[in-house]
Amino acid sequence: MVRIVERLVPDDREVLAAIVFVATSGCTWQQLPAASFGPTGATAHRRFTEWTTATV
Repeated sequence: MVRIVERLVPDDREVLAAIVFVATSGCTWQQLPAASFGPTGATAHRRFTEWTTATV
């Protein structure tokens, strides 16, 4: 059961990798290849916004 939850909820490392990819590649959040990173562009953008607001 734990493995299923882990796959449904991307961990911080996967999200950070997605954010760095968007920042360095010039692609948009919508163009993020979720198959390569795990989280969708919308999820990565939401977490980026949350972390920015929290000054992480």
